[in-house]
Amino acid sequence: MSEKMKTRFLIIIGMIGFVGVAFAEHDPNQLLEHSIILPPDMKEKTFEEFMDWCEPYYGELCVKLEKNRIPTILSPLKQHEMGVRFQDIQCRDGLELVGKMPHAYPKCIKPESVEKLVMRGWATTDKTVELANPIAYSVTKNNTDFEVLYSLKGATLESIVHDADANSVHVSLSESVGGYLVISIPRDLIDAKIGNSEVDDVYFLLIDGLEHMYGEKKTDDSRIITVWFSKNTQDIEIIRTFWI
Repeated sequence: MSEKMKTRFLIIIGMIGFVGVAFAEHDPNQLLEHSIILPPDMKEKTFEEFMDWCEPYYGELCVKLEKNRIPTILSPLKQHEMGVRFQDIQCRDGLELVGKMPHAYPKCIKPESVEKLVMRGWATTDKTVELANPIAYSVTKNNTDFEVLYSLKGATLESIVHDADANSVHVSLSESVGGYLVISIPRDLIDAKIGNSEVDDVYFLLIDGLEHMYGEKKTDDSRIITVWFSKNTQDIEIIRTFWI
């Protein structure tokens, strides 16, 4: 999405006491003091386009409006409905974007609430955690063993298995009270690319059959995935995706 479109979606002009704004037939010769009369098509303009139109007619009045405009971020759901990609959705300062379950609708919440809501199964997040003190686990694919590094909080690992039919990796858990998994997946085990290019694509991630968000860091040899899960989670599946 272009920056111009983002501006249009995310900025609402804050009207201040000494400047009045109205939509009507524009006639600069019939002005009320401290008022700006806008043509009807100005509703579809960005703030920058408005200023280009405004200054030749109203001069200093426009400058005052620009200095005192109040940027207002639309709700995350409204941005989503307007076609803004999830990763481009903006939150107000001090809030963090999560996906509200079960359909991962975008929602902005306080950072200290993220972990609590995720562990209750009410939200999903792409927040990353460092792979600290990792444990090595051997996963076999086509008679070749791959070393998968992981760290796990809030559950016990039962197994990590490659699924040749789905081209995915299953992580089986038990005794889950809610927490996170950080797993470093070798690119030679499963990777996701766009077509035949070297451009990384996203994984498709399921937790007990429901799609969830995930956080990611990348190296040349592996993709390090952070998955937050809720109480009683049993299966995390990381699926290779590709475009034909």
